[in-house]
Amino acid sequence: MALVAVSALAYVVMFSIPLASEQFMLDPSNIALTSMALGMGVAAAVLIEVIWWVQGKVLGERRRLWRSASD
Repeated sequence: MALVAVSALAYVVMFSIPLASEQFMLDPSNIALTSMALGMGVAAAVLIEVIWWVQGKVLGERRRLWRSASD
């Protein structure tokens, strides 16, 4: 959870501070292109998740979202 929060904070910083946007060559003014890039990122994340679950089924491994106390 902390990794996701830190990542989200980093994106906010990169897009909101002009010097950071300039250094990373970010241009959020093109809404269509920015939306397409965001959609592609979300689709890639979903694809990776689906592959992980399918791989577990194929290999016969039990995939868990959270580690149990007995692990």
